[in-house]
Amino acid sequence: EEGIFNNPETSYKKLKIKDVEKIRKSISPTKSEINKYKLWLEQGYISPYTGEIIPLNKLFTTDYQIEHIIPQSRFFDDSLSNKVICEAAINPNPYKDNQTGYEFIKNNEGRIVPELSANSKTIRLFTLQEYEIHCNKYIKKNRAKLKKLLSEDIPEDFVERQLNDSRYISKLVKGLLSNIVREDNEQEATSKHIVPVTGAITSKLKQDWGLNDKWNEIIASRFKRLNEITNSNSFGYWDDKINAFRTQVPDEIGKGFNKKRIDHRHHALDALVIACCTKKHTNYLNALNSEKRNYGLRDSLLKKNKEGHYTKHFLMAWDNFATGAKDSLEKIIVSFKQNLRVINKTNNRYWSYKDEKGKLRLDKNGKPKKELTKQIKGDNWAIRKTLHTPMPYGKNEYNFSVLEISKHIGKRKFIIDSTIKQQVEKAFELNNKKIGDTEKYLKKSPLIDADGKELKYTAFNSKEVRYRKRQPIFKLANRGKGGIKTTEQAISFINKVSDLVIRKDLLNHLENKKYDIDIAFSVDGIEEFNNNRSIPVYKLPIAESSSLKFNLGHFYNTEHKFGEAESGTNLFFAIYWNEKKQKREYETVPLNVVIEHQKQEAHLPIDERTQIPVNKDKGEFLFSLSPNDLVYVPVADEIDNPDSVNFNNLSKEQVVRIYKMVSTTKNECHFVPYSNAKEIQKNENGTNSKSERLQRYCNEFDILDSKDKPIMIKERCWKLKVDRLGNVERVGEY
Repeated sequence: EEGIFNNPETSYKKLKIKDVEKIRKSISPTKSEINKYKLWLEQGYISPYTGEIIPLNKLFTTDYQIEHIIPQSRFFDDSLSNKVICEAAINPNPYKDNQTGYEFIKNNEGRIVPELSANSKTIRLFTLQEYEIHCNKYIKKNRAKLKKLLSEDIPEDFVERQLNDSRYISKLVKGLLSNIVREDNEQEATSKHIVPVTGAITSKLKQDWGLNDKWNEIIASRFKRLNEITNSNSFGYWDDKINAFRTQVPDEIGKGFNKKRIDHRHHALDALVIACCTKKHTNYLNALNSEKRNYGLRDSLLKKNKEGHYTKHFLMAWDNFATGAKDSLEKIIVSFKQNLRVINKTNNRYWSYKDEKGKLRLDKNGKPKKELTKQIKGDNWAIRKTLHTPMPYGKNEYNFSVLEISKHIGKRKFIIDSTIKQQVEKAFELNNKKIGDTEKYLKKSPLIDADGKELKYTAFNSKEVRYRKRQPIFKLANRGKGGIKTTEQAISFINKVSDLVIRKDLLNHLENKKYDIDIAFSVDGIEEFNNNRSIPVYKLPIAESSSLKFNLGHFYNTEHKFGEAESGTNLFFAIYWNEKKQKREYETVPLNVVIEHQKQEAHLPIDERTQIPVNKDKGEFLFSLSPNDLVYVPVADEIDNPDSVNFNNLSKEQVVRIYKMVSTTKNECHFVPYSNAKEIQKNENGTNSKSERLQRYCNEFDILDSKDKPIMIKERCWKLKVDRLGNVERVGEY
């Protein structure tokens, strides 16, 4: 250790000795701290993804954390050979996400990490070549870890280990199930009523029974729809040779694509095949691969050709088996597990010499004895969801905004520059004082300034309350996932800068670079921007207007701090009926409101509690929707006569009108077809882009109203309660 601090290459001379001593003198380090220290030593005190030194006095802080090289979601390996220490800003979304270390660097090589770039220093990820050189230099003594760091795919020995785990699990399950179905005189370990079936057998049966073709027919509509959206044949075509639609995907998304797993109903298909597979099928197929051929089974299993010879194909389980299977699959309703638990009472215990009543515990020898003691004081609640995003906001009133002229004609009276204001007024008069026509006109024919340049943006004197937080200036250089990819996005981000001088300088810098963000806001471009200023800027004060921010507390240190809901925590979308307007009203209930409401009602009996507070100002409460809830969209006749819908025997046409709720924000509620497991292509299920308004599932439905406008799902849906077997138990609120 002393060598570490004296080595100039590690820059540990600057370490504060008191910080190091504090770590060394820790009486009882945790297992996590010990592992952190081991990994830190093993990887040469350097982050494997950025090459930055990891200071010892920050190693045990939240700035650094243990990260799995191969994600546990893809392969459960919790050994130290699958772990490294890296910056905490890298590990969560949207950086490493579900990628291996090698995939992460390959997809983001050289990318800036804005959260780490400050104090005149830009921190970026390794390039792929730098990453390989670094790993081979510092991790060469640990061959297992080196292999994982340099593996783009899951290594073969990992797959073999998973297979061994599956074999063990299968053997254990066979024994447990055999105990249930075994007859009294059976002595075998596996009961005769248990039929083990391998994947190869089910694949063979699906092919011979024509189920693969039927599956293609079931999912073909999604591929046809994508062809319509993309105006191409990239997702399939009609093949006259087989007289069917042949599905396909473009090469860029073809790697790893599996058309079976895009639809939840493939589980039911597998279950059907397994249920119809007998021991005769398994015995015959196993005999084919051995010297002992079992020809006695051919009569009951195999088809014959016109000449009376046996073929290699199995007979159908029964007549019209494939057609019946398709019909059943198209009527199946998929059920989804939900996790809507928001709060619950804690059950805390702590080590103490005294019991719950404060009485001293004594052992047999009369000496004090320490045991776990249940906490009985206080009203403690455990919050099961993230309360808000980590960085709090401040609140202030701002009276200056740089906005795009063609999109804000309605605010023309607040334009600060009188010359520009007069030009906009003339354009407004020219277009018969119609805001929409004026916006279209100025978009096609922008104003021209004194230098002959197009004038797209100007300053508006508009007072409004905004919430402010500081964000790294290098966010302007981020072109990755969730980054800034267009000039419009860059200007929109700059317009949120609350400091007038910095905002003007950024816009002038962008204008000087001819609105090319790859030049203006590259790493070099941002450094040039700072070099031209007397005071460099590393973090920008970003002010946003939002009605979704909420106060984090009422004490002196929290009353001026505001937060916003973390992504994925909008759990309740309330639907009301407004009698005066004769239409539905909507509201997304924030998580903090739900928590407070459930705390207040916790003393009531379960059947008297409600999950969310009812807002009577919105009208009569109908029901609330949460992620994974199913809804049914009735047609006009069914609305007039609800009893005509038999949910115990829905037709195919009715089943396709069942949707799953996936997310909510403000007054929007997004849905996807209940059977969709994953998207074939990104945004297949729709986006919030107006240009795709008629092509998306997420908000609208393919039934048209009297004015030929698509009907939104939320406007007429019925909430369904479905049991684990897909049976509709109730319609409406529950």
